[in-house]
Amino acid sequence: MSSGIEERALNSEVDMQERVPGVGYSKSSDPAVAAREAIASATARQPVRAGDLVIVLVTADLDPDEFHAAAVQAAAPAAV
Repeated sequence: MSSGIEERALNSEVDMQERVPGVGYSKSSDPAVAAREAIASATARQPVRAGDLVIVLVTADLDPDEFHAAAVQAAAPAAV
């Protein structure tokens, strides 16, 4: 009989094997649009789920706070 910890670890390993990372980008000069487009592109093949982590990079010519706020909304329920 396995413990709950072992079962969760096994489930996590299987779950991680099933996930395929995505990469997306945008050429928009609007930070909110750029965030939404990049995340939509990165998650087109596989939508994000709670517990996923979305990593975003923003160029210096876009407002990072606006970009981040839009990315958080676009990537929900994943963490940004």
